[in-house]
Amino acid sequence: MVAEKKFQKLDRIAAFNEYVEPCYYVFLLIAEICAALVSVLMIIHIFLAVALLVDKKTLNPFLNTFLLITEKSTVAFLAPVLFVIFGYYFFFCAKQG
Repeated sequence: MVAEKKFQKLDRIAAFNEYVEPCYYVFLLIAEICAALVSVLMIIHIFLAVALLVDKKTLNPFLNTFLLITEKSTVAFLAPVLFVIFGYYFFFCAKQG
C-alpha cells in the first residue's frame, strides 16, 4: 500500500507537464516583467520631460536622449525598433484602457 501510494504520487508529479506547459508561463512572466519595465521607463520619462519644467524648459528628456545615444552607437538599428516597441506598447495599453 505504501509503495503504491508513493508510485501514484510520483506518477502525478511526472504527469504534471501534460496539464501545464511551463514554457508558456515562463514566457508570460518574462513578457510581464518587460512590460512593467517599459511602463516604469515611460513614467520616469513623463515625470522628467513633462512634469519638471525649469524656466519653461524640460529638465531631462530621458527616453529621447536614450534613443539618440542608441542611434549614434554601433547598434543604431535598434533605435527605430525600440521607438516602435514603445509606441505600439503604449498604443495597446491605451486601447485596453
